Amino acid sequence: MPRPVAPSAAQASRVTAMLGRSAQHSRPGWDADQAVAVLYGAHHRALAQIAMLLVNDVVVAEEIVEAAFAAMHAAWWRLRNSDRALPYLRRAVVRRARSCRDLSRPPLSLPQTGQPDLATPAALLVAALHALPARQREALVLRYHAGLPESQIAFVMGIPARSVASHVERGTACLRTALGGPIRRPPISWPATSAGPGSHQPPAEP
Repeated sequence: MPRPVAPSAAQASRVTAMLGRSAQHSRPGWDADQAVAVLYGAHHRALAQIAMLLVNDVVVAEEIVEAAFAAMHAAWWRLRNSDRALPYLRRAVVRRARSCRDLSRPPLSLPQTGQPDLATPAALLVAALHALPARQREALVLRYHAGLPESQIAFVMGIPARSVASHVERGTACLRTALGGPIRRPPISWPATSAGPGSHQPPAEP
């Protein structure tokens, strides 16, 4: 599965330059431009990987993340700190990915195992993810790739916390069926995140 590359200084500068100026609305300390520069460097890669798993397109994933940072810049006057900004960014990424999926191609089919270039564990998992309903796919990516707890997933997806567990349970069951076995064990392994507290593996089958 293609991996989003880490942002360069030029990329970060380009994002900041395209945002305009709303820093006068921010509290003393970080202004909106500084917030974008710091948070972009710290969280761009993890956000791009979430977007990539949701839309399966590197270019679109990068556009989604840049648009999320642009929205955060405009909203910095009310966010005002990184603890509130990161959940905002995740939510913006998921919402934009959902919109892209609504307008994009139909779900991917599972690669045939006789095609070695297409039947890698990552390719099989991504194809199976994209055959799921959008809410199940989002819940699984946020839980097992991003490693978020149910309360944070609920905020990012904009649904009640009790619904998160249901989406995770149903999505995991569908993946196991599609992949022919538990997704915790070889040949399928969940793509590891490069940032954050670490990924969580789906529960093993009894």
